[in-house]
Amino acid sequence: MNKEQAQQRADRIRAFRDELDQLEREQVIALSGDQRDRLRAHHDGLLRDLAAMFDVDTSGEQKQLSWGMRIVSFLGAAAISAAVFFFFYRFWGLLATPAQVAILIAAPVIATLGVEFAARKERTLYFAAIIGLVAFACFVLDLSMLGQIFSITPTQNAFLVWAAFAFLLAYTYGVRILQVAGILSLMGYLAATVGTWRGCYWLSFGERPENFIAAGIVIFGLSLIPHR
Repeated sequence: MNKEQAQQRADRIRAFRDELDQLEREQVIALSGDQRDRLRAHHDGLLRDLAAMFDVDTSGEQKQLSWGMRIVSFLGAAAISAAVFFFFYRFWGLLATPAQVAILIAAPVIATLGVEFAARKERTLYFAAIIGLVAFACFVLDLSMLGQIFSITPTQNAFLVWAAFAFLLAYTYGVRILQVAGILSLMGYLAATVGTWRGCYWLSFGERPENFIAAGIVIFGLSLIPHR
C-alpha cells in the first residue's frame, strides 16, 4: 500500500461511518452496542496505523489543512525560485568567471541534497517539494547561464535535460509538482523538435500550437504505462 491507497482507505472509512449513522437515523439498520464498539475500535485502529505509516488525513479538517499546505508550499517554492533568479540577476556581473561556474555547479547540487534531507525528516514532503522546485529552478538557471558564459549555441535539447532532472526528483521522492515540471519540459522539447522538422527555428515553437499535438500524444501514451 502506498500513501494514495492509504488515503483512499481512510476516506472510505469516514464515508462508511457517515452512511452508517444516516442509516441508523432512518431506522434502516440498528447495530447493538457491542457491535458498534467493536466496529469503531477496528476503524480507529486502522486510522491510527494509516496515519502513523503514511501520514494520511483522517478528518475533513485535516484534508483542508493539507490542501492549504500544498498551496502554501507551491507559492513558497515559486517565491524562493524567483528570489534566486533575481539574486543572480542583480549580482552576477560582479563575480569572476570561476566563481560564477562554481556557484552554478554547486547550487543545484546543494538544493538536491536539501531535498534528500527534507524527505528524510518529514513525511508530508511539503518542504521537500519547496526545495525540489528550487533545485529545478537552479538547474534550469545552471544550464542557461553556463551556455551564455561559454557561448554555447542554445538548442531545444535543454528542455530534455530539464525534464530528466525533474522526473528523477519527482519519482525518487514522490513530488507531483516536479512531475508536472518534467511533463511541461518534455512537451516543450517535443514541440520544439517537431517545429525544427518543419523548418522553424526551435525558439518559435510557442507560435505553433499545433506542434504540441505530437507532444500530447506521446505524454498520453506514457500515461498508459502502469507506474507509481
